[in-house]
Amino acid sequence: MLSEGWATPLTGFMTERQYLQCQHFGYLLTGTSQPVNQSIPIVLPVQTTDKDRLEGEAAVTLRFNGQSVAIIRCPEFYEHRKEERCCRQFGSCDTTHPYIKVST
Repeated sequence: MLSEGWATPLTGFMTERQYLQCQHFGYLLTGTSQPVNQSIPIVLPVQTTDKDRLEGEAAVTLRFNGQSVAIIRCPEFYEHRKEERCCRQFGSCDTTHPYIKVST
């Protein structure tokens, strides 16, 4: 989706600031006079062990089936806030909601 350009103005996964703008306001402030509608967060969740191992790295290579497919430069790690995301995105704070179950 990022490579196809439909998530413009994003050039990669969302920073924490962009993620919070998306969740709380449904749009991104881009520095232009007009905000851009963005109601779905585009993030890359990682396990805590991976975060601990990769934090502070200048770049991270994403691999699929042993092949390098992308490089994330200056990766930013932040809390997922999955319960808040479910409340805001799906209108539910039910801990048995499928998304919360999958994300734990």
